[in-house]
Amino acid sequence: MGKSYLSEFELCFNEYFDKSTKIYSLKSIDDFSNDFFDNYTRINFRDNPDGYLKIGNKIVVIEHFEYDATKNDKKGSETRIEESRIDRQLNNKHYTIDGVKYVHEEMNVTYSTEQLRDNFIKIFSDHNLKINQYKKELIEDGILDDNNEVTVMFCCEDKTIFGCMGYDEQKYDFNILDIKECIDVILDSDVDYLLLCNS
Repeated sequence: MGKSYLSEFELCFNEYFDKSTKIYSLKSIDDFSNDFFDNYTRINFRDNPDGYLKIGNKIVVIEHFEYDATKNDKKGSETRIEESRIDRQLNNKHYTIDGVKYVHEEMNVTYSTEQLRDNFIKIFSDHNLKINQYKKELIEDGILDDNNEVTVMFCCEDKTIFGCMGYDEQKYDFNILDIKECIDVILDSDVDYLLLCNS
């Protein structure tokens, strides 16, 4: 009997990768980017790591994580906590118009670039420390061996509600690539490629 649920990584792919997806990559990684996007529909989803892709003799080890621009503690991000609270309201007390349930609530969250930075750095660093564990799991499952070329990719999904947009006389995007401390952590890691997903 197969899984009855989709992992966060599978949900991410279902959300972001279709014919309308805009994909941008650096010219310096065109060869890898072309190989990956020509084959990404063959990703094998699993746990620990979240997935892998075999392209010839190369194994792309893929780990997915989410982060956002709100306060994050042991209970999770403010966004997740507020979404759960509103979902409970929708399930317990709601109004119906033409058979559609609705509830009016406001999210009580505070967004900041500092939280985006801190959350990304913490979660990225935690996953970076587990790279050898991910490889070991694939070796134990007979997927990876000494003959394979191994590439590590993190799929980093920004879950900030309404995306990361800023206004300073004009509209602009901001993300972890605009934050020096995030770049420093990325460059000091064992990760070969990042797949950044946001809206």
